[in-house]
Amino acid sequence: MSPAAIHYVSQAKEYILHHLHEKLTVEKIAESLHLSRGHLCYVFKSVCGMSVIRCINEMRLQKVKDLMLHESTTLADACAFVGIEDPNYISRMFRKYHDTTISEIKASVWEQTN
Repeated sequence: MSPAAIHYVSQAKEYILHHLHEKLTVEKIAESLHLSRGHLCYVFKSVCGMSVIRCINEMRLQKVKDLMLHESTTLADACAFVGIEDPNYISRMFRKYHDTTISEIKASVWEQTN
């Protein structure tokens, strides 16, 4: 991995983090870095081992989880914060990516703290 590739991935993640509430596309991210879509996808996969879309989804899921667990935000409000209108969609993504639900995560955290 070249330092340039690592730099591009770092910049892409920073862009994603600051634009989670927007409709994100690989094209928008690549454009912000002055890269082609294909090159960004290649570099991202080689450095992170995952696709750009997977990273976006993981970052959104983490933010929703953080908002719900540490700030007592409702699922609907947390989803709106990350630009997702349908809370059921986030629930399906949790199940797909983490083989659990946000409700199970909240219950587990509640049990550990009590």
